[in-house]
Amino acid sequence: MKQIITSIVVAGVLLNVLFNTNDSLTKIIVLPFLIFAICLGLKNALIIMKKETLAVKFSKVYVVAFLIYWFGFLIYWDYISFIGGKYMQILFSILLWLGGFYFTYNRLFKKN
Repeated sequence: MKQIITSIVVAGVLLNVLFNTNDSLTKIIVLPFLIFAICLGLKNALIIMKKETLAVKFSKVYVVAFLIYWFGFLIYWDYISFIGGKYMQILFSILLWLGGFYFTYNRLFKKN
């Protein structure tokens, strides 16, 4: 129950930021965290209501939102590094790409 209340409070704060700012970059940054908060709250509420299959689906949405954020950050980082000529940062990001693909495989495609 505590997690549901926390999710509602966080979602409310993030919605406030989302609707009261005019900065597009802030909205882009806040949106995935809003999705995280909503999915986590709904997942926990569904677990309490004994709807485990729907709770698993919201867990998947949570993971997909995280992965979009993760790979979006990596694309932005590699773009800025490439434009700036910092090729060692791009080489380092390969580890993060591999970690993201491994996480994607384990969370979305691997059978239990």
